[in-house]
Amino acid sequence: MKNIIKSVKLFLVAIQWFFGVVTKKLAIRNTWSYVVPDPPQKEKFFKSTAANARLAMRVNGSAFYDYYITLVNFVWKRTKYGYFMMMALPNPNQVVTAVLMMPRIHGDQVDLARQMITDSTGNAFVTVAAGLLATATSKTDDYANFHGAARDAAWQPMIEALEAIMNLFQIAANANKPLSIVIIQSGSFHVHGVGGRSAQVFEAFNSLISGDIYLTAPVNDKCCYEWWSSVDGITYTRLQGSTVAHTTITGLTAEKNMWFKCQQIVGNSGLGLSQAFKIMVK
Repeated sequence: MKNIIKSVKLFLVAIQWFFGVVTKKLAIRNTWSYVVPDPPQKEKFFKSTAANARLAMRVNGSAFYDYYITLVNFVWKRTKYGYFMMMALPNPNQVVTAVLMMPRIHGDQVDLARQMITDSTGNAFVTVAAGLLATATSKTDDYANFHGAARDAAWQPMIEALEAIMNLFQIAANANKPLSIVIIQSGSFHVHGVGGRSAQVFEAFNSLISGDIYLTAPVNDKCCYEWWSSVDGITYTRLQGSTVAHTTITGLTAEKNMWFKCQQIVGNSGLGLSQAFKIMVK
């Protein structure tokens, strides 16, 4: 036991001497700055789903992460030694599809149809002609106000008017695959694609209009949304809130960084501000 204690004491003395020498050398050089080279990025494999595709777009396009994501398809293969998980090469031609996912209750159907029309008006990604919007509004009003057999007959014209608008979002999504999910969801249309339904997260995207930023947040049907912006990442200004999980910020200065935060409000209480999302305005 005495020998062990003696060895430990000698080790501690050696450590103290070493740090004393290093400290003196640094003091003589009058420098305390350390330059640490950036570590090489690591590759992480994620299952190819719509949700992971959005995560990969965020991670791979940012300098804040020390890894990048590769989407793969997992396949289990049976051999005489057991089961092995095989990774197939990712498919670059995967597309998502916009669909009308209408509720069952009449009032909810009308509310969603009107939300689609509202979100399609002045949309950041898709330009919808005023005539299409007017037709969809008229057909939706008919379905909302009619009763009995007349309401049943008004259902299909409303759906066809909404589908005409949705087709424009599908065309825009096909032309911009990295943002295809965001484009479709910006019109309140349902996304159907690889991995099925995708969860929306807090993100910021440049729209097709210079100086406009499109924000999304996690969907919560029991809250409203409070949006914040900052030009320096320190001082934030509260923006106009919304009852839907997305908004468009207009009139920003191009080639400048902006920071955004979001908070869900339930009743009179806020659930806490999100982490800041930094983006270069284009």
